Amino acid sequence: MIEAHAEEFDHINVVTAFRKLLQSRRDGVPRGLAERATQVLEAAAMRHMHTCDAQHVANLLHIMAKTRYRPWDPTLFPKLEGRAEALAGTFNAQDVANTLWAYAAMGREPGAGLMRVLEGRAEALAGTFNSQNVTNMLWAHATMGREPGARLMRELEGRVEALCGRGEAAGRGGTLNTQHVANTLWAYAKMGREPGAGVMRVLAGRAEALAGTFTTQDVANMLWAFCVMSVLGVPDEDSRWVHKIEQRLVSLAKHACFASSELSQLHQFFVWCDVEKRKQQLEATIDMRVFKEKCRSEFEKAPTAPSTTQRQVSETLRRMGLSVEDEVRCPKSGYSIDMLVSGLGMGGEISSGVRTWAVEVDGPSHFFASKTPTGVTLLKRRHLQLLGHALVSVPYWEWDGFNGLGSEGVAREQYLRGKLEATT
Repeated sequence: MIEAHAEEFDHINVVTAFRKLLQSRRDGVPRGLAERATQVLEAAAMRHMHTCDAQHVANLLHIMAKTRYRPWDPTLFPKLEGRAEALAGTFNAQDVANTLWAYAAMGREPGAGLMRVLEGRAEALAGTFNSQNVTNMLWAHATMGREPGARLMRELEGRVEALCGRGEAAGRGGTLNTQHVANTLWAYAKMGREPGAGVMRVLAGRAEALAGTFTTQDVANMLWAFCVMSVLGVPDEDSRWVHKIEQRLVSLAKHACFASSELSQLHQFFVWCDVEKRKQQLEATIDMRVFKEKCRSEFEKAPTAPSTTQRQVSETLRRMGLSVEDEVRCPKSGYSIDMLVSGLGMGGEISSGVRTWAVEVDGPSHFFASKTPTGVTLLKRRHLQLLGHALVSVPYWEWDGFNGLGSEGVAREQYLRGKLEATT
């Protein structure tokens, strides 16, 4: 039907047909038939792009992201982005949140122009955001590796407090559901950002109230987030919500099936319990030895792929006369360390005796655009240091700063020598 009537479709028909077709792919529609129909709809979307309004553009992006759709025509996304940028000033709260969520879910990032107008629109509309809008905004920024501007962050935090309720009953009412609470905490942790005191209070209250209904993903996200927040110095005087989530974990571990990513997050929580010597956090998990071993096994399955920069650093350290072992698994935590470096005093410039350093080459994925470390990076650094590793971080921009120098080899050796000396 789509192939026969696509020429008669207007922009509303195109968006509606896209939504129904992409959703139906999961309902047994033959693959070949669906592929031909989506190609026809893509062509129709391109023809009618100039007539699409804000809601249609946002909805089309959202359904593509939700169904993990990859367009046949490589020009479709640029056209959609151009139309979104032109219409962004008319977006409502849901359009803004859905568009940013869609980009993040697809592993894409809006161009500078679209991002600028969307954030401006979000600032203007923040007071009208519902729970899903706020959560999507925070999740999208964290996933894309972008920190919201200061004003937008203030607006979003104020909205979280309003949606959870204030005062003595803060968090025990409100409209944030389990996924909203878990994703909001995860987003703060991923950004390596401490929630405001009011936000943390209402989220903790809401988490405690909903603890018995959290899913496996919610539990993993929240316990991982708690670990990162402890690194950030978030006060945990009232950690009743964490104990409630631990109890939920014990219950789910008996019968629920956890995804690999969830097990990996939980392994980091168990490592946190050990290295921070918070034995009270282990009370609820003392009989979960098999489950904990499963978590570690999944964590260690994560593939490692040394980057070009990592190989350059390794080669430079070897030229300096140091012993280098690449991609070493920490026996206590299971973390993969980029390289373990050991050597003598190097001519007296480094303290005498054999020393060993854990060298981490931190690429762009370890930081936000502001060069602030992500929560993932902060947590790993904290754990390795508490486990006794002399940790040396080599940020990618510092290493790349030597590119093009006539004596970059010598300069890089001096740079690494200084890093090692500073960690002795």
